[in-house]
Amino acid sequence: EEEEEEEEEEGWSEIERVRSCTVTVSRPYRIKGASQAFLSMVGMLKKQVVDRDMSVLWGCESEADRWGGMLDAAAAGHSQTKRVCVSDSLCCKFLANVVCMPVFDARGAVESLAVAFVPLPSRHGAPWRGLREAMPDHSS
Repeated sequence: EEEEEEEEEEGWSEIERVRSCTVTVSRPYRIKGASQAFLSMVGMLKKQVVDRDMSVLWGCESEADRWGGMLDAAAAGHSQTKRVCVSDSLCCKFLANVVCMPVFDARGAVESLAVAFVPLPSRHGAPWRGLREAMPDHSS
């Protein structure tokens, strides 16, 4: 059990290190204690994953267990990356969109996850169109 805890500590340190996004987004937040906010987000995601075109969270299926099971609800049967939509009540609570992307090493393996906090411009409409276009889709 002690070994597992150490690994988790390392993982969250890595998320802190790369907490700004690896792609161009408009004014990504750089929030102190990003890992704590992310843990809260993961906890809420488990209860509130719905099929809505709202806030978009990116993650890597192969890392799902390591990162607190954030893709539990949608990982089965999908390749490397998966888009998960969450409810607008979740977005409103955080007043920010949490974007999570795998960071690939030179061999194409997943090195870590990058986390960015993107301002929520509107509760309604489709504010994430440009963001989706800017993010590479590694699932194809």
